[in-house]
Amino acid sequence: MAGFFSSAAGRVADLFSSETGNLQTQLNRETQNEHSKIVAEKNKRLSEFKKSQLEKQQQKIEDLQIQRKREMDLVQAKARRGIIEITEKIESDEAKLKEDNKIEMNKIDANNLEKLGKLEAVMTQKIKEIDDNYGRLKKDLKTREEELLNVRQEQRNQQIADIKEIEALYEKLSQSRVDVRDKQFLEILSATKENYEDEYKMEKCINDEDNKNFQLKVQQNNHLGARRIAQMEMLLMEQVKKLESDQKDRLKMEIIRLYSLKHTMQEAINSIIMTGFPTKKNEKIKAQKHLESVLAQIYGLSAYMIVLERKVAEIGDLDEMKRQIVTVKQGITKSGMAIATLLKNLKKREEEHWRTSGQLFIQEMTIVFESINTITMIDSGKRDMNKALQLNIQKVEIPRQEAIAQR
Repeated sequence: MAGFFSSAAGRVADLFSSETGNLQTQLNRETQNEHSKIVAEKNKRLSEFKKSQLEKQQQKIEDLQIQRKREMDLVQAKARRGIIEITEKIESDEAKLKEDNKIEMNKIDANNLEKLGKLEAVMTQKIKEIDDNYGRLKKDLKTREEELLNVRQEQRNQQIADIKEIEALYEKLSQSRVDVRDKQFLEILSATKENYEDEYKMEKCINDEDNKNFQLKVQQNNHLGARRIAQMEMLLMEQVKKLESDQKDRLKMEIIRLYSLKHTMQEAINSIIMTGFPTKKNEKIKAQKHLESVLAQIYGLSAYMIVLERKVAEIGDLDEMKRQIVTVKQGITKSGMAIATLLKNLKKREEEHWRTSGQLFIQEMTIVFESINTITMIDSGKRDMNKALQLNIQKVEIPRQEAIAQR
C-alpha cells in the first residue's frame, strides 16, 4: 500500500513538473514576442522621427541657400553699380589728363625745337672730332705695336746671339784650359824623362862600384821617382778638381739663366690665364701677338735646354737632372703644339676649343715649370754634383795611394 502511494506521488510530481516546464516555455515565448513588438514599434517611431528631422534640416538649408543667393545678388548688383560709376569717373579723368598733357607737350615741343637743333649740331661736331681722334689713336697704336714687335724681335735675336757667343767663349775657354793642362803634363813628363836619363847615366857610371853603394843608389833613385810620380798625380788631381769646379760654375750659371727665363715665361703665361677669349678685333690682334711671343719664348727655351743638356753631359753622373731635362723638352714640344692650336682656335673664333687648348697648354707648362724647379733644387742641393766630383776624386786618389804604397 505504501508502495502504491509512493508510485502515485512520483507520477503526480512528474506531471506537475512537466506542466510547469510547458507553462514556463509558453510564458517565455509570449514575453519574447511582446519584446519584439515593442522594439519594432520603437524602431519605427525612431525612423519616422529621424526622417522628419532630416526633412526639417533640408528645408532649413534650402531656405538659407535661397536667402544667401538673394543677398549675393544684391551685393553684386551694388558692386556693379559702383564699378560702373568708378569706371566712368576714371575715363573722364583720363580724358581730361590727356588733354592737359597734350597742351603741355605742345608747349614743350614749341620751346625745345630750337634747343634740339643747336644740340644736334654740337653733337655732330663732337662725333666728328671723336672719329678723327679714334683714327689717329688707332694709327698710333698700330705704329707702336709694330715698334714693340720689332724691339722684341731684336731682343730675341740679341739673346740668341748672346747665347751663341757665350757658348763659343765657353768652348774657347775649355779648350784653352785643356791646352794648358796638356802643356803642364808634357812639361812634367819631359822633366821626369830628363831625371830618369840622368839616373840611367848615374847607374851606368857606378856599375863597377861596390854592390852596397849600387843598392843604395838604386833605392834613392826609386824613392825620388816615386815622389815625383806622386807629385805629378797630385797635380793632376788638382787640375781635375779645378776642371770639375769650372764645369759646375758654368752649369750653375746656365741654371740661373734657365730660372730667369722660366720666371719671364711664367709672367707671360699668367697674362694668358687672366685674359679670357678676345671678342673685339683689337683684342684678338693683341692676343695673337702675345701668343706668338710666348711661342718664340718656348722655342728659345727648347734651344736653351739643348745647351744645358750638353753642359750636364760634360759633368756626367747627373741622372736625375738628365731625366728632368728630358721631361722639360717633352713638355716644351707639347706646349708648342698647344700654342699652335690656340692660334688656330683664335683665327676660327672657336671659344670652347680655345678654353680646352688653353687648359692643355697650362697643364703642360706646369709640368715644365715643376721640372725646372726640380733642376734648380738639384743644383742647390748639389747631391748629384758632389757624387760626380767624389767619383772623379776617387779616380785620382787610387793611383796616388798605390804610388805611396809602392814607395
